[in-house]
Amino acid sequence: MAQIGMGVTLLGVDHPEFGYTYNLAAATAKTHVGRAVSVDTSAANTMKPAADGETVRGVLFTFEDRVSEGVKVGTVRHKGGYRVPIAAGQEVTVGQSVVGAGDGTVKAAASPLPHNFVAEVGNGYAVVVFL
Repeated sequence: MAQIGMGVTLLGVDHPEFGYTYNLAAATAKTHVGRAVSVDTSAANTMKPAADGETVRGVLFTFEDRVSEGVKVGTVRHKGGYRVPIAAGQEVTVGQSVVGAGDGTVKAAASPLPHNFVAEVGNGYAVVVFL
């Protein structure tokens, strides 16, 4: 059966009420906006770009370097459909869950996870739906 138009996408399905402001780890930069984040267990209320194998908790949506206060903060979106970069050399397919692959990129999880799934795959990115 042929599809008319582009069909349906979950990219950009956004739930602002699930966007929370966190402290960000020192190594986090504006270039990490749109990348996967995980909990930084070295400090309270802190997120960092997802490292290899870490549980992805959402996507960094905003970034602010409050130099005069000596802190970086940002909003993390925990629910919705977001475009997240896939790590070089990794293959992700529709229906899989993802985990961190380093510096906020993702790779396929070894088994399905209850909090995310891949809805679409493009050239170097996946549209990940966070539940």
